[in-house]
Amino acid sequence: MLGRSDPSPGEHMKHRSSLLFGIVLALLMAFPVVDVTGGSGGAGDDGTPTRYGFTPTLYPQDITLSTEAICVDTGDFDGVNNDDIVIGQHGSIQLLKNNGASGSSFKMNVHQTITLSGWYITRIRFGDYDNDGDLDVIALGQEEYFMADEAGSGGPSIFSVRIFYIENSAGTFSVEDYEEFRNGYLFQDLWYWSESKFDMDVADVDGDNDLDTVFIYNVDTDGNANNGGEQVRLVLVTYASGSLSNSTLTTVTISGHMATFNEVVRFGDFDADDNPDIVYSYGGRDAGGAIIEASIFIRWHTGVGANWGSPVDLDPNDDLVQGGIFGSLPFAMAVGEFAGNSLPDIVLTNNRNGGTSPPFGDAGIYLIRALTGRDFSDPVSVFSQVGYFMIRGMDVGDFDKEGREDLVCFTKRDTTADPSPYDGIDDYSLSLLGSRQSVPYGFFALKVFETPTDIPFQVIKDVGVGNFDNDPDGYADMVYVGDKVTVGFTTFPPNNIPRKVREVVSPLPVYNDDRFATVNITVEDLDGAWDLAKIVVDFTPLGLPVVVVSEPEKDPSSSTIGWYEFEIQVPPTVRQGDYNIRFDMYDQCTDPPGRNAPKSNDTFLFRVKQYNRRPEIAIDEANRTLYLKEDTPTYFEGVYGWFRDLDIEEGYAPDYLNISMKSFQSNTFVTTSTLKDVNENVIFRADLKNGSAADPKNWSLLITPGKNFHHREGESNQLTLRAGDGLLYTDPLLVMNIVVLSVNDDPVIPPQGWPEDDFQFLLIQNERGTRNLKANDAADDPTGVQPLKFYFEYENEEDASWLVLEEDGTVTWDPKNDNVGPHMVTLWVSDGIANVSQVMWFNVSNVNDPPFFVSVSNQTTTVNINSRHVEERIEFIVREHEEFNLTIVVKDLDYEIGLQDSVGFKCNLTMLNNTYLDVDDVYPFTAHFHFWAEKRFGYYATYEPETPPIDTEIIVTDGINQDIMAVLPLRIRILNTNDPPVLVAIDKPEEGASFPILYNIEFSAGESLDPDTVYGDNLTYMWDFDASDGEFQAQFVGTNGRWDFPAAGTYMITLRVVDSAGLYIETTRNITVSGVRDDDDFDNDGMSNKWEDENGLDKYDPSDAQADADGDGLSNIAEFLN
Repeated sequence: MLGRSDPSPGEHMKHRSSLLFGIVLALLMAFPVVDVTGGSGGAGDDGTPTRYGFTPTLYPQDITLSTEAICVDTGDFDGVNNDDIVIGQHGSIQLLKNNGASGSSFKMNVHQTITLSGWYITRIRFGDYDNDGDLDVIALGQEEYFMADEAGSGGPSIFSVRIFYIENSAGTFSVEDYEEFRNGYLFQDLWYWSESKFDMDVADVDGDNDLDTVFIYNVDTDGNANNGGEQVRLVLVTYASGSLSNSTLTTVTISGHMATFNEVVRFGDFDADDNPDIVYSYGGRDAGGAIIEASIFIRWHTGVGANWGSPVDLDPNDDLVQGGIFGSLPFAMAVGEFAGNSLPDIVLTNNRNGGTSPPFGDAGIYLIRALTGRDFSDPVSVFSQVGYFMIRGMDVGDFDKEGREDLVCFTKRDTTADPSPYDGIDDYSLSLLGSRQSVPYGFFALKVFETPTDIPFQVIKDVGVGNFDNDPDGYADMVYVGDKVTVGFTTFPPNNIPRKVREVVSPLPVYNDDRFATVNITVEDLDGAWDLAKIVVDFTPLGLPVVVVSEPEKDPSSSTIGWYEFEIQVPPTVRQGDYNIRFDMYDQCTDPPGRNAPKSNDTFLFRVKQYNRRPEIAIDEANRTLYLKEDTPTYFEGVYGWFRDLDIEEGYAPDYLNISMKSFQSNTFVTTSTLKDVNENVIFRADLKNGSAADPKNWSLLITPGKNFHHREGESNQLTLRAGDGLLYTDPLLVMNIVVLSVNDDPVIPPQGWPEDDFQFLLIQNERGTRNLKANDAADDPTGVQPLKFYFEYENEEDASWLVLEEDGTVTWDPKNDNVGPHMVTLWVSDGIANVSQVMWFNVSNVNDPPFFVSVSNQTTTVNINSRHVEERIEFIVREHEEFNLTIVVKDLDYEIGLQDSVGFKCNLTMLNNTYLDVDDVYPFTAHFHFWAEKRFGYYATYEPETPPIDTEIIVTDGINQDIMAVLPLRIRILNTNDPPVLVAIDKPEEGASFPILYNIEFSAGESLDPDTVYGDNLTYMWDFDASDGEFQAQFVGTNGRWDFPAAGTYMITLRVVDSAGLYIETTRNITVSGVRDDDDFDNDGMSNKWEDENGLDKYDPSDAQADADGDGLSNIAEFLN
């Protein structure tokens, strides 16, 4: 149950109409209750003390009380390991010190009385609130407190409330501080509803190791006690550094009512986070009935400081609300580990309103189990005491040492309740409740005391739990206070365990046909028959449930003997045999291993006899039809297996079954009978054939049909059989249907095929076709009215993708290359009864598939070819002087089916030098085409239109038929690479030539070749007449010209031919020139250049100086000189 968030105080209220009383009371009367009236838990019938729980030893204390004690708490405030007591009274607090003695010497002595005049101390707690190592006291004081009875009421009134912090200083107690609230409210009209006690609890809420207090009380909000408008208020009082402060946590306001309120509060770490959470409950009523039904909420500690989350409803389904005109109110709360897991649980008491004496006066305890994940179970009623006026107070302790904590509670009682009016309290009771350790979790009475029958009369206003005798086992002791102080020590007398005296089973043996056996087990318990609790009888070895007998019948002649008697029904599922049945015996004692564990065990013989069972029909109804053919006597074996006898199968009966059949002529059962029609024609004869003595189960049935008899469709006759074991026969009888089938002639599949009728079809790859297969059933259907059905059973299921037979016999095929080869199928033909088959072959001949190109690639580009016929040329580019490589990948489908292992490759370019088309050594369907792009091999750079790109084809031919081919058109574009010039030569002058003068020497060059001229390249002729400086003469560029030398000498002449890219070729000549430099006489012949020009002489020819140009007898030089 996930708690319900409670965002507003108004949602805390649960209003109920008194009209629900009748319905709710009827429901409550069905609740399980523990009847404790009449002194339950006191002496047994024979006077022996009961032992379910323990026997407390009571020690009334001789203490003079200033007023009645209102509240009590226990703790070892003097540090000597025996718990002491603190009690709250009107006007004082008394501390009672344990003298540490045992038995009758035990006594509580008044250690100190703290006077608090005018204050009713209604709640009190021991605790080391200042963390100094000793127990201090925190007390809740009220200026007004009223325990109403029939004669009077209290309030309404407004008064102050104080939380006292009382310091223990070396054993002396004094009030250190208090926190006061001046708005307390009291209105008390019926004594059995409230005692006007507010509630509180203490814990360290903020992690400072000091104890803080949460308390819940009634508040007047407007200063007028007579007009309603009261609140229930939850307040936190914080102790820190020696001072107190307070904060309000929750308020619930009631408008328009002067109400009686009950409220309780407790701390508890319900999520194991080491931080105290707060759980609180409240309810209210006025004279007219409930105004707030019992509600319970938790506020989770946030883990930071003294902070809590919003209220979460722990009773979202109103399980605490029991209806009735007075409403359901809470009276006491406790927190402890009562059930389930290690998280603390919550118990809350309210008026269950289920009793009748007086009505609405039952004492009830509700359990709310803490679950993991901050979850809680819904409240469930786990204990009640009919006719008691509410459990007013309780405390937690381990009284029985059975692993979980227990409770001690007290109630008010009005023993003269019926008839009313109720005249007030005249008695009290104490209930010591043990927690139940198994599901369903709850509480049971360890001990119940009532005044004055079980304990002396005493007013009881509070109870507490402590260890006053310091016993080594740590059993919790109790103290209850009122007009006296009484301490109860817990003691455990030794327990005697039950033992079996005898058992009687009748009848014995018992047949397993659902008969009943009566079992009587007599048990003795030396503690007394009163101590006997349940027995648990384990019939699970028989497959039967465990039997629990909750209590024995007492033997009137013996105080220690009791017997348990019960009936057990034995169904057929229990097999014959002798069974030792174990049973566990329990008593009332809570000594280890505890109330809910067996104290002893024993066994008794339970004998089961198998009853005689009828033979049964074993054959399934679906198999109860026998078919035989016309004119064919037929044996049906295994008839014995049509029946079964479980007694025989399981070895209980040694005989074999006898089988017979009902006569067709009478109601007798025979082994042979003949069935005839009305015309006395034999339908069939049935014979049961018995097995031999060596094999008595070898029964067979021979059915001999009458000549030419057969049943029409839907007709049959019946044969009735039975089996007997000598006493009983099968019931019902076995009815077998006999069907004589007409003998059916098989259909005929004649020879057929294509092109011949040899059950072979010769097919050609890629050629679709269809035929109608032939079959007939001439013997049974000469006119062919009933069509036959045709089916193929494929040897290879994949053939169904291309070879399909329709039910009417139409076969179609569409074989592909993958289907080349023989394919076997079995043709089945059915006439509806018989099926015939014929093996047929569909042989697919190969069609030589042409190879086709898959891809072509050079070093940088791959072209995937997706068409079997490449229409456009695929262009590749290579540079002049580089190697051109292509990888050509082809495919031939015939290779994939194993009919071809190679192809051929051709290209017209292989006629050129250094051009190759090679098949790959590893992959025969891959070829490599390569050449060097050189002019000398016939590959010229592309220069359109003069030199177009190369168009060629790669041809791949089929490996079988070279006329089958595929063509890959290619275009190869060769990009020009610039080449240097070639064939440089100096024509003039010759090598070593000698010239007499320095001037006008002629130079000429031969024509050089430039391979790139066609691509727009051009040549430049450059001359260097003086190799010493490495510079070419810019004024002399060309293939011829003349040059003047500066001085006589030998010169190396360099001619360099350079193209437009700067590539060049060069050659040299060595010549010798003589003469001197004379710009007026170039040829040094003594005649000036001018004179020679004027006279028609050659100024560059020194030999003309001696010539006679005019024939006058004088040389030219002579004439120049003269």
